[in-house]
Amino acid sequence: MGGSWSRRPITQPNGTGSSSALTKRFRSGGKGRVERREDAVKVYSDFILGKINVERRLKVAIDAGNGACSGVASRLFKKAGVDVIALNDEPDGRFPAHKPEPTEETLRDLVKVVVEEEADFGIGYDGDGDRAVFIDDQGRTIPGDIALIIMARHYLKDKPGTVVYDVSCSMAVEEAIREMGGRPLVSRVGRAYLTNTIRRENAVLGGELSGHLYFADVYGFDDALYGGLKMAELLSKEDRRLSQIVDSIPKYPATPNIIYECPDDLKFKVVAQLAEEFAEMGYKTITIDGVKVINNEGWFLIRASNTLPQIKMRAEAKNEEKLRELVELAERKIKEEIG
Repeated sequence: MGGSWSRRPITQPNGTGSSSALTKRFRSGGKGRVERREDAVKVYSDFILGKINVERRLKVAIDAGNGACSGVASRLFKKAGVDVIALNDEPDGRFPAHKPEPTEETLRDLVKVVVEEEADFGIGYDGDGDRAVFIDDQGRTIPGDIALIIMARHYLKDKPGTVVYDVSCSMAVEEAIREMGGRPLVSRVGRAYLTNTIRRENAVLGGELSGHLYFADVYGFDDALYGGLKMAELLSKEDRRLSQIVDSIPKYPATPNIIYECPDDLKFKVVAQLAEEFAEMGYKTITIDGVKVINNEGWFLIRASNTLPQIKMRAEAKNEEKLRELVELAERKIKEEIG
């Protein structure tokens, strides 16, 4: 299957990112070996299904997007006892149906199928199978941080532990983890940071706004196939529809990312200066990834883009009025620093 969308990164045996030592080994030119495993999918399937227990019959619509999960996801769900409606289930690196990014635009057909077929929920997978977007029974897209809360409630119900989430997630995540007796721990955005933090802190679960979910059950990996099956398992143990579970979670007014153009040679300096200013103003700040400014009513996050001459800002608050106040404060300070 061609294309960068379906490639998996080279990692160390524990799943963490490539180290400098590992990179040197690849570049050394030494002799290695190739091992072909014809039974790899079976070994993986047996391992995953051994950790899943779907207690009642569910109907799930799956859009594999012609990516790495094509043919595998539908088969796993059926073996778990789930009725499956499969879309774009043939691997094809040209991705004829839509781009292998699960967005509201690319998942329109999935949403339609979920509603028309009265499915319990839907899943849209990305090209390489490490990220999934869930659709509830009403056809609503579930944000990644809300999906994390649903998972956290399930995991923390019997065994409180640490849950790691990225700095851009809703404040509802921290609230939910604390309510369940868990320990919330914030991380920088990105797979490498989440994975390392989860392993270092022996966390039970992790998640990102983008839809990546990380499970200690599977060595801290962001395995979207496992995440989808886990959603089926926890829903099978509920007497509520997924939409009812989603509606039980607080939703706060929030902005999308607001973009400010800023030269590459200035953007990180601007964010660092803003972090100092907000701290001097008496705000609580988190500076592990840009600067997150927090008060009792909400927060805003200011980050420099790693790839573009831009600064990004997003905000969330308890109500619309407080959100406007936070956005106005952040915008004023950003524009003052950019000049």
